[in-house]
Amino acid sequence: MCSVELRDDACCALVADPGVVDRDDPSLNGRRLLTACSPQHLAELTAAATPRTR
Repeated sequence: MCSVELRDDACCALVADPGVVDRDDPSLNGRRLLTACSPQHLAELTAAATPRTR
């Protein structure tokens, strides 16, 4: 996204994604790991990935 090289202080979060199937850990089915360069960027990505309800 922002093209910043990720370092050890990268931020991560799990977000809903119904298309994800984890063959090694079924408890992760339906969730995708997002990684971002900063807490602010992670918040933007998480908000964009959150399914919207009608």
